[in-house]
Amino acid sequence: MLADKREYKKQIISSKDSFGKIFQITQQLNLRNEKEIFIQTVEILESIMENQSVALYMISSTQQFGRLVASSRRAAVSLPASIRLDDYRDALKTVKSGGVFVNTQLLEGYPALMAGLVKNEEIRMLVMLRQAKFEQMSLYYMNLFQVLCGLVSSALNHAIDYQEAQQQKSYLPGTRILNAERFAQEQKMHDLMDDRKIAKHILLKIENDGRSVQEMDYLLCGKLRENDVIGIGNDGCLYVILAQASQESLPIILRRLQQAGISGEEVCAQNIA
Repeated sequence: MLADKREYKKQIISSKDSFGKIFQITQQLNLRNEKEIFIQTVEILESIMENQSVALYMISSTQQFGRLVASSRRAAVSLPASIRLDDYRDALKTVKSGGVFVNTQLLEGYPALMAGLVKNEEIRMLVMLRQAKFEQMSLYYMNLFQVLCGLVSSALNHAIDYQEAQQQKSYLPGTRILNAERFAQEQKMHDLMDDRKIAKHILLKIENDGRSVQEMDYLLCGKLRENDVIGIGNDGCLYVILAQASQESLPIILRRLQQAGISGEEVCAQNIA
């Protein structure tokens, strides 16, 4: 009992010292580009929640799937690159209403804590703590997590809106293929996230075999996921950033492309500068 009181006192003192800093940091998020916002959000949650299993999943427009956009270094290896929202059915009602789901029933496959970024009654992003210590399943930590998610929500919404707007402006006419300038920015941020070990990717060079960008767009978009990025490199060639792809999954991806008559090979980012 005495230990609990000491812990509670420590939490109160810590909260008074840190919430000003939290607010200051989260306000600065709005000044950063979208990928950096994802990175900084993970780091803020890790620091304040004292938890190294943070995961951010961007939700598809169909509200069926989520794609991992950033995560804690320690959790990156074990986290799935994509999730099905149906697998979290017992949590979604709470999340959609603006609450925090806490896995007190130890449901298999569910994160310890989960909150959502909701707009127009649709989930845009899920914010998860995949694992948590027993004491982090308390009401205090649930409220702290909810406050933090609320503070970063403005920046995350800004990041998603900006990303969607920039991509629409940066696509080559009639395609989902980014121009060279925007693609270089995407590659730079994916490299940064790779370096910090909070996300991973594979860069593919695609052979167009004399086909137009519109033809390549049609062929590629049916074989890639929503968060994969297609673009023109500074060398004028066509490339794909396979977000959250691993060396284990690469042969499967290449086979899928080959079945559509597309040849690709893994390359280093330095080769397209």
